[in-house]
Amino acid sequence: MIKEVFDFIIVGAGSAGCVLANRLSQIPRFKVLLLEAGDEDNSPLIRLPFGVFPLYHMKRYNWGFWSQEDEQLNDRKIYCPQGMGLGGSSSINAMVYARGHQRDYDHWLALGNKGWGYQDMLRHFVACENNQHIHDHFHGSKGELKVRSPDYLHPHDERLILAGLQAGYSFNNDFNGTDPEGFGYYQATLDGIQRCSAASAFLHPVRHRENLTVLTRAHSKRLIIDGLKVTGLEVQHNNSHFAVRASREVLLCAGTYNTAKLLMLSGIGPERDLLQHNITPHYCLPGVGANLQEHANFTVTIASRIKDTLTFTPMGISKLAHGFYRYMRGKEGILSRPVAAAGGFVKSSSEQPIPDIQLQGTINLFNKHGFDTSVMKSHGFGLHVSLLRPKSRGRVTLKSSDFRDPPQIQLNLLTEEQDQIDLCNGIRIARKILSQPAYRSHYKMELIPGELVKTDQQLRAELIDKTYHIFHPAGTCKMGNDELAVVDDQLKLRGIEGIRIADASIMPTLVGGNINAPVMAIASKAAEMICQTHENQSNGNEPIVNSLNISNFQQKERTDVSNMECLLEAQKQDFRKNPWPALDIRKHRLQRMITMLKEYKAPLVEAIIHDFGQRSPHQTRLTDINATASAFKHAIKNLPRWLKRERRKSLFPLDFLGAKSTIEYQPIGVVGCISPWNFPIQLALQPLAGILAAGNRVMLKPSELTPATTELLKRAIASHFDDLEIAVITGGAEVASQFSQLAFDHLLFTGSGRIGQKVLQSAAKQLVPVTLELGGKSPVIVGADADLQESALRIMAAKTMNAGQICLAPDYVFVPEANIAPFIQACHNAVKQLYPTIKGNRDYTAIINKCHMQRVLSLLKQAQQENSEIIALTSNNDFLIEEEQCLMVPHLIVDPEENLDVMREEIFGPLLVLKSYQTLSQVIHYINSRANPLALYYFGKNKVEQRQLIKETCSGGMTINDAMLHAAQEDLPFGGVGASGIGAYHGIHGFKRFSHAKAIYTQSNFVARLAAKMRPPFKH
Repeated sequence: MIKEVFDFIIVGAGSAGCVLANRLSQIPRFKVLLLEAGDEDNSPLIRLPFGVFPLYHMKRYNWGFWSQEDEQLNDRKIYCPQGMGLGGSSSINAMVYARGHQRDYDHWLALGNKGWGYQDMLRHFVACENNQHIHDHFHGSKGELKVRSPDYLHPHDERLILAGLQAGYSFNNDFNGTDPEGFGYYQATLDGIQRCSAASAFLHPVRHRENLTVLTRAHSKRLIIDGLKVTGLEVQHNNSHFAVRASREVLLCAGTYNTAKLLMLSGIGPERDLLQHNITPHYCLPGVGANLQEHANFTVTIASRIKDTLTFTPMGISKLAHGFYRYMRGKEGILSRPVAAAGGFVKSSSEQPIPDIQLQGTINLFNKHGFDTSVMKSHGFGLHVSLLRPKSRGRVTLKSSDFRDPPQIQLNLLTEEQDQIDLCNGIRIARKILSQPAYRSHYKMELIPGELVKTDQQLRAELIDKTYHIFHPAGTCKMGNDELAVVDDQLKLRGIEGIRIADASIMPTLVGGNINAPVMAIASKAAEMICQTHENQSNGNEPIVNSLNISNFQQKERTDVSNMECLLEAQKQDFRKNPWPALDIRKHRLQRMITMLKEYKAPLVEAIIHDFGQRSPHQTRLTDINATASAFKHAIKNLPRWLKRERRKSLFPLDFLGAKSTIEYQPIGVVGCISPWNFPIQLALQPLAGILAAGNRVMLKPSELTPATTELLKRAIASHFDDLEIAVITGGAEVASQFSQLAFDHLLFTGSGRIGQKVLQSAAKQLVPVTLELGGKSPVIVGADADLQESALRIMAAKTMNAGQICLAPDYVFVPEANIAPFIQACHNAVKQLYPTIKGNRDYTAIINKCHMQRVLSLLKQAQQENSEIIALTSNNDFLIEEEQCLMVPHLIVDPEENLDVMREEIFGPLLVLKSYQTLSQVIHYINSRANPLALYYFGKNKVEQRQLIKETCSGGMTINDAMLHAAQEDLPFGGVGASGIGAYHGIHGFKRFSHAKAIYTQSNFVARLAAKMRPPFKH
């Protein structure tokens, strides 16, 4: 009996339940109970791909349901297997990994289910998948589910594909790519030569988690409903009956049949059906149990002349025994081959917009849903023909009010005439395939439907007598918003709180493929939505808002400014409880940031525009949102590699004698971050990719010059992170000064060199290590052989981005003396191309405020007073300067005096200095006589000049034939040198910057014995 209260109770440890248990238990404070009616998945038959044959009939791992007599199918009852035990149906299925067509999911979206289109679902397919053979954007390589092409193929697999090509169909090397149409090899959920079930992929690797409890042989009797809220379940475990309670939600993953059954047993469903079994209705939902869909299947079989197929004859059994011998030795063979290794997707007629028939080859004879084993005494092969998008609908009802009784399943296969027409067309296609020259040496005669079956009427009669299904039930608790919808697009049960459904029963329409992979993706998406709802409710935070009225934002200082030290100490104490967070915890924090950016994308863009007065929405999305999210995606993808210990050479001959030297990167604790205003999201959050990947906690002080953005950022972070993970401190310069004096384990500051010096002094009092990103005057060198038009376009694009308010922006440009005039004209052309008109152009950015506007104006006015040549890059009908709107067109200042402020200070605005030069040595001498810049840019084809600049100048980074783009590369360090900064981050460099490289030397016993002779007492 379980007395404790859990945050979440998951019913069913199948494909969906295992994924949900994995994802939710990643958050340590979530207590998760996973209930499974079946047993542990410890049978070796589950690991064995060929084990699907005995598992098909094994009651220990299979509910073994049967449908009601079907009037449409000559009153036949049809077998309806469903997996029971850890892994559910993924432990007994054919392991085919086929997601369906992209339009299947876009159809769900079109039905009004927001967030369920193909692009939304692709993200979850990729997140779950660890594909061993295909590496592109359609597939994942970092997920838990191992997917691969089988190593062993039967000759008939290749023969089927050749026949498909001979029949005029194309070869398809990836049924889960752009379009599944064509013939090819199916990928399967295989880990080497063994089945990779949902349990082995998602559950067993995390079962050790203290916040995850797994209870097998636990039958859910009914839901506990208080008013209109589900609070737990009544459970039978072995011979005891008890209740389990959920403080947050109950999550039903019991499968298409049992989920509907459990709801109805609990008084949720069609009122008439409930009353028929004397069940008191709690809430009337007529769609519960309705909308049942299945892939109707007909198998065309051929007797073989050649005895090379799978049989249960003495010779066939000896081949299986040999296969078993190979399997036990870890080698591929007939037993490691999935039962469906080759096949295709075709259209039943030219009128179909997408394939509606799936074909799966068999290397044995098949009859009566596999129950007629007598056919296995003969050699033969065939094709399963499955109707992918049936129009017929069945339903699931109760047999009685006793939870031990199976549900009543009314399949209603082929009740719609169009289904019969389409499946008949599919059979004709299968016959065409099997009659191709590829099968000529093997084809003896057609057994099913039989060579005498030729007319439509005869084929329809065979359909009625021999159609079964392919074990893909779905739809009995459909998602949607019509009268039969059971859950909404958040998978919440309509009308009842505290419960969601996440399994195949929520599918509004059946997908055109196998349903194992889609069910896992559904569960992954469900976990994401659940986390978004519940992650921070324990702290009393409000749910995430979709839109905010930022026009009324005012700068507010955090009420606990005086308690910053207490907050820092709380983070340090919490860090000490878990000083080396596991990989899944770190990845989950990184993923939460991506989710936050996605949810708050629109209001954050609006807030930044509000703070600037005028700023390009496109540029804001690109630089502040997308670029930031990319940094976190890069960290998630590469973190497993970064966390690996690094081997180092030990002093010879110690390494030869068994000693080892390694480095492990250890979290350092709490990192303080002070971020600037010019890219208020990117420069606040992008460093956190490395900080969180390293396993640290964060206290963030954003700029007070972007108050709307800062306030919204604080709210966004609070909605996704605990204060003990990331805390945002707001306020002005005094708050920032106090912040910089705290005893962090590391402090990152991004801003001006003048403030950076003060930060460094404050941190030094606490001996806090500091990373400074300070900027400076970044030069551009235009080579003599450079394309002036293209160079000017790229330089002006960089200079005018964000109105030059970028630490990396070009500050001054060296142009060959003879090319000054053409380069000025090229700059005119570039600005005209980028901004045909500047006045009223949303793509052009304002200077942040009037104070900074006056600073930039003073640089320009001083240059004017000293008679410098100044050129405004604008059309005749444009303004030059609008002080009230803080807008200024780009200006060139040609060869100004060296004593001017524009030559001594970082410009940080739309002014660009041009300097003429005669030799590159002259340029290098000038650059080296000044403080080291954050960046240096060279345009030209001369490799000698490129190498000379690389070797003879010192800058934080360098871009050749463009500007600023070195900072966009996550695998390159971003940082300054000397006066332009201390330290670097981005990618692995950020991970290492915010980690401690712990040196570990492991002594060998042999070396230790030798070393003993070098210790006192010495013999003199």
